[in-house]
Amino acid sequence: MDDQKNESGLLAIAMNLIGFIRKYYIILILGILVGTAMGIKSWYQSKETAIAKLVISTSFIDNDVVAKLVNALQLYIETGNRAGLASKMGCDEEQLRTLGSLFADTTKAQMNAIKVDMGLSNTEEVDTVSAALINYLNNNPFIAEIIDLKARQREYLISRNESKISQIDSLLASGKISIQNFNDVAAISDNYMNLIREKQEAEYEGAVFSKIRIIEQNVTTLPKRGLKNALLINIIAFFFLSFILSALIDVIRIYLRRRKLARTTAQ
Repeated sequence: MDDQKNESGLLAIAMNLIGFIRKYYIILILGILVGTAMGIKSWYQSKETAIAKLVISTSFIDNDVVAKLVNALQLYIETGNRAGLASKMGCDEEQLRTLGSLFADTTKAQMNAIKVDMGLSNTEEVDTVSAALINYLNNNPFIAEIIDLKARQREYLISRNESKISQIDSLLASGKISIQNFNDVAAISDNYMNLIREKQEAEYEGAVFSKIRIIEQNVTTLPKRGLKNALLINIIAFFFLSFILSALIDVIRIYLRRRKLARTTAQ
């Protein structure tokens, strides 16, 4: 008996659903067509996404300081403040619309280097955004001051050592210090070699660590969403919306019909 009631109940629901679909099939079909069109549009407009992994030389700056400056930019991304982000990074706002995430990891940091992960919705903007990030770091007042101070220290050391080396060369050339005299050689050799080594180290430091820069960049490209998935998601979404719209129309029609019937009965 209970089974028969359940079956009859299910049958009634099915009949009502079929009747509902027949009544509002035009709206439902329109929902499917709109969903199809939107699915094709979203698939066509979608682009390949990229994950860029950067290794950034932090020059003389503490790794944690550089990482915190990088991670501070995530606030602009999360709040959608592209204008503020563009102002900070010194580039066009449109170029940064593709930047979806930015994170500097200090747990895997090496000496004078950190790893930065960037997520972008357009592979063509990887180099532009990377360059903007380096520009932001090097133009930070604190970092720029330290880099400038280090540069002036190097220039002074190189200039001083070149002057001393030149003086020793002049003394050797004039014969005032004889290379045949063991005591003379012993007196200047260590100092002379130290001056050359310090000068070379300062020149190397200037060439390699003069500024924060990218020393390695790896980009992984993720294919854009498939047409089948785009169609499925949009068709389901718009069919659901059209079903709700049809249900609202049906409720309003029933309400108006009952109201009219009530007025007729009252008269």
